Order: sequence, then C-alpha cells, then structure tokens
Amino acid sequence: MKISQIIAFLLVLISISACSKGKYADYKTADNGLRYKLLNKSLSSTQLITGDIVELKLKYSSPSDSVLFNSEELGVPFRMQIDKTSHKGGSFEDALKLLSPGSCAKFIIPADSFFNKTMHKNLPQGVKKGSELIFEITILKKLDKKEIDEERQLMAKKMKEQEETFINQYVTENNITIEPKLSGLFFIDLKKGNGRKVKIGDKLKVNYKGMLMDGSVFDSSYDRKEAYTFVLGKGDVIQGWEEGFSYMQYGGRAKLIIPSYLAYGKKGYGSIIPPYSTLIFEVELLGTN
Repeated sequence: MKISQIIAFLLVLISISACSKGKYADYKTADNGLRYKLLNKSLSSTQLITGDIVELKLKYSSPSDSVLFNSEELGVPFRMQIDKTSHKGGSFEDALKLLSPGSCAKFIIPADSFFNKTMHKNLPQGVKKGSELIFEITILKKLDKKEIDEERQLMAKKMKEQEETFINQYVTENNITIEPKLSGLFFIDLKKGNGRKVKIGDKLKVNYKGMLMDGSVFDSSYDRKEAYTFVLGKGDVIQGWEEGFSYMQYGGRAKLIIPSYLAYGKKGYGSIIPPYSTLIFEVELLGTN
C-alpha cells in the first residue's frame, strides 16, 4: 500500500472516530460514569454534599435542543435540597455534588434514569425511551441554615399579617353578612338538621370538602366516597372542627371559615396547607357511627 493510501486510510479512521463522538466529543467522564463539560470553574473550595440546600439555575433539554425546563422562567430564585444519589451511572444528584458555588457545567444523563429514578415520573410526551437529556447547571450559592430560618420567619410574619386582610376580602366578595363567633370562626348554616344537637363524646360521621381561600381543594371525603368519623371533644381534629360541629344537628350542612390559629397555624400541614392558611370547609353531619 502506498504512503498516500495509508494517510488517506488514517484520515478516514479519524473522521469516523470523530463522528462517533459527535457533539459530546469534548465531554469528560467522571468515575461514577457521569459525562460532563465544565463551562465555568469556581474559585470556591466548598464541596456540596447530600442535605445541602442550594440556589441554582437549571435548564435541561432533549438532544434536539427542545427545552423541557428552565428555572429562569419561574421568575423567582430556584432552590432545592440535594438528595442522595438516585441511581448508578451518573445521576442528577451526582451532577450537583460535582459542582461548587459559582461553577457551571453541562451534563448528559439518560432520560429514563432521570424521570423514572430521580423524579419518580413517567417519561413526558415527546421524550423517547433510551434518549439522553442535556443539563446546564449553575450553582449560585449554598444556603446556610440560619439564612433559611430567617427567611422563613420573615415569610411567616408577612403571611400572618396578611391573613386578616384575606379573610375580610373573602367575606366581602362572597357577601357573607354573618358575624364570626368569639373565637373568630365563621359558622354558616347551609341546611338545618332535623336530628338532635350533638354533644361532647358523640362519635360523628361526616362528609366534607376542604379548600384554601383561592378555592383549591386540598381534601375531600366526597372524592374518596368514604365518610370520616371522629369523637367530638377528644382532640382528634382541628379546633375549628371541634367548635364548628358543636353548633350542628344531625342531618345538617354548614360552611366553616376557620382562621389558621384554629387550624394548622404557623406550621401548616406538609406541602398541602401553607403556614397561616385560613381554611374553608363545607361539611355535612350524617349521624353517629
């Protein structure tokens, strides 16, 4: 084989090799299998670990560059707590732990692994099984516990101050003319019961629909098709329920507007009910069980 032919053959091999790597040719592979490309190196020596809370910019796209999520579109700082590694072979959590505050990088993560194992969701429409996602992550800062606690306290104070305004606005907009009880509870009769009035110690069987002040339903026995039972006066339910049902007769229906201090107060209830939330309940007293 002539030298010119050998050179041509080698050029073909190099070309094939470059094509096989494609647009990910400049990505490195970490020991855990995560493929990444560092866009901006941080001067910080802080190593992120499981449990840290970070403020970040996050964008991920399909291989065709179709953006599936962009945190900057939210209009508010995007924060999250770093979870433990959700799967082997290079996970989203591994990507966060590879960065430091001030750094930015791109990562390649299989779509199946991210949605199924990290997000615990099915693949969204338009994302093919076996495809890969391209993540661009910028760590803005690591938040310390003191900073987070201070922000939460300020937010709680603001929500507490706003609650009375929201209640007055709700009462006005819904043409509620009845005065609240001494406790602050609004009890609105929707249908008078024809049974006896309840008393402490009764085991009540009730249906209910619970809503936030914006009308969003957070719980409903009607949806479950299963009535709820509790003993009045035992303390198994919120104070607003204890008082509200004490005014009812069997067979009656009522609407309860319950200020947060008669419900879940400054703590709220998980991710369902925010702190200092006034709750609206439509309740029906079916009888004893």
